[in-house]
Amino acid sequence: MRHIYLLVLHTLTGLLLLGVATLSAQESRITEVLAYHPAPGQFMGSEAMASQDVTTYADLLRKAQKRLVEEHTFLSLGGWGGYIVVRIQPALVNQPGQADFAILGNAFIGNAEPGIIYVSQDVNGNGLADDPWYRIRGSEDYRSNLDYTITYYKPKDPYNDPIAWSDSEGESGLIPRNKYHTTNSYYPLWEGDKVTFMGVLLPDCMKLDSASGQWQSEPYAYGYADNHPNDSSGSHIDIDSAVNAAGELVQLDRIDFLKVQTGVHQQNDVTGEVSTEFAGIRPLAKGSSIVSPTATPAVRLSYSDKQLQIESEVTGTLYLYNIDGQLILTHPLSVGSAKVALPAMGDCYIVLLRLEGGATTSHRICRQ
Repeated sequence: MRHIYLLVLHTLTGLLLLGVATLSAQESRITEVLAYHPAPGQFMGSEAMASQDVTTYADLLRKAQKRLVEEHTFLSLGGWGGYIVVRIQPALVNQPGQADFAILGNAFIGNAEPGIIYVSQDVNGNGLADDPWYRIRGSEDYRSNLDYTITYYKPKDPYNDPIAWSDSEGESGLIPRNKYHTTNSYYPLWEGDKVTFMGVLLPDCMKLDSASGQWQSEPYAYGYADNHPNDSSGSHIDIDSAVNAAGELVQLDRIDFLKVQTGVHQQNDVTGEVSTEFAGIRPLAKGSSIVSPTATPAVRLSYSDKQLQIESEVTGTLYLYNIDGQLILTHPLSVGSAKVALPAMGDCYIVLLRLEGGATTSHRICRQ
């Protein structure tokens, strides 16, 4: 019996549907902040995080609601993993073949702080954000760690000490304090002794410009929050680009809930950490432009009882493990086709693909 697995990776090859708005936009808007968990960073304790003089999570949520929904201004999500969940009313209807909404942030030329976008439809109709979440695929999927975890630890002296962190890759480090924010705690004191976030880790985006001596952060091509200026088509999001945990496109009639999460784990001693800012959404009119991929490089795996067939459009390494986690073999991935003989032992294997740029994916294969 033959099985096919498909890992889809995205690249930008052009602009689609560069239309002119002809009809009015939907009236959907954010009506409620359901969850707000900013990660540690320099703006903790400030109005940018709705956390000035805040000591409890209930107070934080109340102030976040006022700032975003009533005052219509942005919230900082802090360092990597910080996130916000909001309700959209009326539901934002999917308009096939075009962008559906703009994601609003604080990006400008040289200052992109990309965030991951998730959407959810209230399928069970109970008004709660308890249905499956789907991620808006972005241009950097093939260079991202799609299953990343980080834990931040409360320092002994939150008002003076840096914040220690450790992650799922075995790395650890410190979130340093800078000279611009010297009196506040960088750690969310209402979160206890440690706080853990899970999600997608994007590649670093900040670079030091040798000519000017300034840190610059250029935007990624498409699919992220706080990545392009609000009036740019790069901020446009198409609901049809939502994918499930396996990277497969899903079909949503509408979205009732939205989640945005800081996607880059990077900081410097001048501008501090990359921290996605979220300022809401703007529904788009009929015919609005969309930045979208028109090609999908992929790794395709098919197998029989004796061999694994690989067709790859990217480079990397394949690792084959037995069901007990013992490494059986490694095989370099190159562009083109290849065959790998499967060992006679074992009924099931785990295939781990580590792709150029650091993205990983895994598959379980079993003899039939």
